[in-house]
Amino acid sequence: MWSWRDRAGAGPALARLVAVAGTGALLTVAAVLVGGRATGQPAPASPSAPAAAAGGWTGSGSVADLLVSISVTPNRPGVNGFTVLVASSRRPEPRPVSGVALRLGSGGEMRLTAVEPGRFVGTGRLERAGAMRATTVVLRGGERLTVPFSWSVAQPPPVSVPPPAAAGTPGSGGGSLVPFLGLAVPPLVGALLLVAVRRLAARRRRGRLDAVPAVPPAPSEPAGPAEPAGPAEPRVLERTR
Repeated sequence: MWSWRDRAGAGPALARLVAVAGTGALLTVAAVLVGGRATGQPAPASPSAPAAAAGGWTGSGSVADLLVSISVTPNRPGVNGFTVLVASSRRPEPRPVSGVALRLGSGGEMRLTAVEPGRFVGTGRLERAGAMRATTVVLRGGERLTVPFSWSVAQPPPVSVPPPAAAGTPGSGGGSLVPFLGLAVPPLVGALLLVAVRRLAARRRRGRLDAVPAVPPAPSEPAGPAEPAGPAEPRVLERTR
């Protein structure tokens, strides 16, 4: 049996070996992970990442003494923002502008919101790419002054779908950890074997020490024959007067 003294002596050595082996295994796995990430496929972009905004389109026109400009952002199919600026070339201005409406194609008019004098904003939907016509309606003193615009709506940006990562490759979410475990197990097994060899060597040394015969104690010298006791001397009693 392995005595408690042997266990106490082998405890620090076993702890050091296990620590060294565990550190080596962790470093091996970390190196494989870093190398796989460096050589693997790049991580796909998050689907919630916003795409770069397009430059939009801006046009201008005039009616009477009014200069009218319109901006469309991002000028792609879908919901777009519209900004209309109205300014008079006459000073003083004959009458203030009371409102602006916008008509897209053959649809109905939508009223824009005044955010400051001469600036009106709103949102509308462009159904498809290609040629587009719109009409701004400026309301001033009971008049409806219209300015037509025509432009081309840009094509929607292409949707790029990253190729799926192969299973088991670094960077794929469903990769197996079996290759990494295979790299980490050999150092641990080697450390355990080394501990077993040291325990066996210690047991053999202890067996050899137990096999050495004990030295018997030196025999003591025998005692000589006892001398015979002599005759007892007679005892004289004196009579007291």
